[in-house]
Amino acid sequence: MFHVMLVLPLLAAFGAAAFFMVTVPLCLGAGLQLIFSIFSKKRWILLLPAILGAVGVVLSLVYLLEVVGLTALVIYWAVYYLCIWFVWLIVTQIKEAILRWRAKV
Repeated sequence: MFHVMLVLPLLAAFGAAAFFMVTVPLCLGAGLQLIFSIFSKKRWILLLPAILGAVGVVLSLVYLLEVVGLTALVIYWAVYYLCIWFVWLIVTQIKEAILRWRAKV
């Protein structure tokens, strides 16, 4: 039991680092998509989080493929793209509802 207590700080440190590395791209991508969807008038700017995600896919395939495996990388980046797509979809629906409401008033 003592050996488990010796390893716990190490697991906690790397667990926090792994959690940080997994959530930062998701939060940045969703945050950028939210900001660009709300304030952008140009269509190509909405694609910027997807382009940054594509760069992340290529970099993770180059550097993390042997460590993590293809299945985990595909699942992670699928969740990333679903997340930014849902943010865009929700913001677009809200903007259209506001425009319809303003047209009636």
